[in-house]
Amino acid sequence: MSQNNLGNAARELGDFTAARKHYASSLEAYSVYDDHWDLAFLLEDIAVMAAMTGQGRTAFELLGAADVMREEIKSPRNPTLEEELSEKLSAVRQEIGEQQAEAAQHRGRQHSITSASRRGLQFTRDDVTA
Repeated sequence: MSQNNLGNAARELGDFTAARKHYASSLEAYSVYDDHWDLAFLLEDIAVMAAMTGQGRTAFELLGAADVMREEIKSPRNPTLEEELSEKLSAVRQEIGEQQAEAAQHRGRQHSITSASRRGLQFTRDDVTA
């Protein structure tokens, strides 16, 4: 979990390169340990970074994948986290439009845990300036 926290700190400082590196390490570890609870949080954290870097469709796709994971492990988001995510994704939701956001979130809900992890890893390896 510490790599995930370091990723969050780097993200909030605007160091997306470092954040991606920490998130990638976390994704690999959580996948090896089959840690779905932490993986759901991590996908949400990566979704926030995707939104911050202008990649709205990716943000909502990862959020959709986290939604399904939470349902499968019976661990719904608490209201505070739900509100925080809503606030952090609101600008990108307006940018891409409600219909595109919903379509991307639906697409994310189709991911298996393995493919959701791969999608998150793919995002962490994408060029930050792309």
